[in-house]
Parts: sequence; C-alpha cells; structure tokens
Amino acid sequence: MRWPTVPAPDGKGEMIDQDAVNELVDYAIAHGVNYFDTSPMYVQGWSEKSTGIALKRHPRESFYLATKLSNFHPDTWTREGSIAMYRKSFEDMQVDYIDYYLLHMIGGGGMEQFRKRYIDNGMIDFLVKEREAGRIRRLGWSFHGDIEVYDYALQMHDRGEVHWDFVQIQLNYVDWKHASGSNFKAEYLYDELAKRKIPAVIMEPLLGGRLSMGERQRIGLARAFLSGCPLILLDEPTSNVDSINEGVILRALLKHRQGRTIILVSHRASTMAVADRVYKMENGQMEEQAI
Repeated sequence: MRWPTVPAPDGKGEMIDQDAVNELVDYAIAHGVNYFDTSPMYVQGWSEKSTGIALKRHPRESFYLATKLSNFHPDTWTREGSIAMYRKSFEDMQVDYIDYYLLHMIGGGGMEQFRKRYIDNGMIDFLVKEREAGRIRRLGWSFHGDIEVYDYALQMHDRGEVHWDFVQIQLNYVDWKHASGSNFKAEYLYDELAKRKIPAVIMEPLLGGRLSMGERQRIGLARAFLSGCPLILLDEPTSNVDSINEGVILRALLKHRQGRTIILVSHRASTMAVADRVYKMENGQMEEQAI
C-alpha cells in the first residue's frame, strides 16, 4: 500500500500518517475490503510496518495480506540478502504467515536479473519450502517488462519445477490490446494463465493514472450520462481535447440530452454552438446571446 504521508518533523522528507492509515484500514474492512497489498520498497520502506500496525488491530482471519520479495538492488540478490528481506517482512507486519507472497516485477530486468534474483541464489526453492511449512499460503509473482521472462516462469510451472498459486498482472481496457512501455498486452497475459488454470490477481484495473486529461474527461462524461441524473453541470468539458474529440463529445451531448438539463460552461464558441440558449458573463453582468 502506498499510504498517505505528512511532512517529517525534522523537515526532511515525509513520513506515513499512521492515524490516517488506521482509519483507511478500518473503513476498508468495515465495508468488505479484506485484501491488502504492500512491499518492502513502498513509501521509503515504511509501508509494511505501517500496514502491520493498522492490521494488528483486527483479527488475523479477517484479512488477506500480500507482500513481495522486492530484491531489486544487487546487494539483495544473494541468498542471505533475499532471506533477510523476507524475514524482515514478517517482523514489520507482525504476522506468522503471509497469504500471498510475490516475486516482485519479475520481467523488469530481463532474464538475466530474473535468474540472479530468484533462481541462481536458490530463492524459489527456499520459498517453496516456506510454503510447505505454512508460512506462505500462496506463492506467485507480479509481472511488468520482458515477455520472455513471463513465458519462462510459466514454463517452469508446466515442467513441474514450481507450482504457481497465482500471478499478478496489469489488466484493464487500455492494456487489453493496446499496452505500451513496460507493459504487455493483457489479453495474452490473461489467456496464458487461463490455459493453465492459474488464478490472476489484477493490478491497475482502471489505469487512471496513465490516462490523458482528455481521456479522463470523456470517461467522466460517460459516467454522468450513465448515472441518469436529470441535471448535469459540465465545466469546460472540451478544454483538454482536440477538435476531433471535441466533436465526439458534442455529439454525445446532443444524443443524451433528452429528458435532462445540461448546463455548459466554456470559453469555446464551438462548444457553446450546441446549446439551446447561450448566456455571456462579462464585468459581472450576464446577458443572453443570439444563437
């Protein structure tokens, strides 16, 4: 979890707002959210400890806890370094077992890093034994990056070298067929898991942080129309889109305006051209304009 932060008392950086974290966790559990995902690297390394403090106030059987072996730095590629990170997670989160344990972002550094982080140092074998001992309930991995690593990890499963209980992938409308950057088409990722009947844990289901302002505006507009509200107020609905998308939005307004009142606020004359009535504000005065 990337928890809320406040300025540190010494003025150097930020620290986790534990009261806010406790409140968020309490609200989540009270409303049916019981899966909490964290990592040793989140929030300057304090996320696991903060998560543990908040969840310690609830019965252990009331939530599922997921964390990761985030051994990205070469200093942690040794067996000793990785095991130390693993054991510290238990200490920081104050638990005896972890429900979902992940090899973190296995494709990020390609096959070479995957081997050094998890295979050559014997960590996969170690974690399989930890699962057998009950300290890990489900063992899997999260993926970004090199598809060769993704396929290789699944081949390990096929060959019986290791049984993966789940895989965490980025799956949403954009990434289903149009992934870019370090992501890979989610349709392929999901289908490969479905073939093997490996459960998928989904991250970034909305991908909101990577949508453009124009895309966000169109999604917001669609939500407004689908809500069935009789009155919709739109403040600059076309301000961050090009002329083509402006036309798409304006046609949608015309199509879905029946049975409701839509108030537009805009500096664009082209946007206001779809209105039945236009009023102009100038020097604190409002006057109706001819259409």
